[in-house]
Amino acid sequence: MKKPLHDDMELYFSLVEGKISALTNEHLSGLIDIANQSVKRGSSSRLLVFDKSLVFEDWVRWWLERIVNNEPIGELTEELNERIRGIRFIRLINHDEHGEPEWENIAVMAPGTPTDIKAAHAVSLFVVSGYLKKLRRCQADGCELLFLGPANGKWCSENCGSRMRGRRLRKKNRRQRYTT
Repeated sequence: MKKPLHDDMELYFSLVEGKISALTNEHLSGLIDIANQSVKRGSSSRLLVFDKSLVFEDWVRWWLERIVNNEPIGELTEELNERIRGIRFIRLINHDEHGEPEWENIAVMAPGTPTDIKAAHAVSLFVVSGYLKKLRRCQADGCELLFLGPANGKWCSENCGSRMRGRRLRKKNRRQRYTT
């Protein structure tokens, strides 16, 4: 049975072209899938791609790879803050699950907001949502995918884990055959 990675269901709001959309922690964990699309595509340059969704994937990948490569978090947060500094927020009063009033901060994404700023905003929400410590890179040979997992997590999927355990077993069996 899989346990949820994060119990609190936080909501983050964005206002894009007159429509308010809510992002939950579940949406934020989907950033891993977005970054992995860039890994699978093998894109290495954000400048040569003109499709905005592909550029977004590449920017998300760039930020998440820096996190998984253990770049100092202080430097990353400074850079994220620099990118998102120009995003305007509005505050509205909403009600929590008990009916108590609470503030909701809504990021206003003006038309023409650059893709790198949208990606930095999404990654900044990912960083503060509690997923930061669960971000891993698959340790299987030939796999560079990112995933969310426990501290001892090694593989992005059962396929990668099975493949690596099988290799380790075959290697062990070969050594035993040749040493006896």
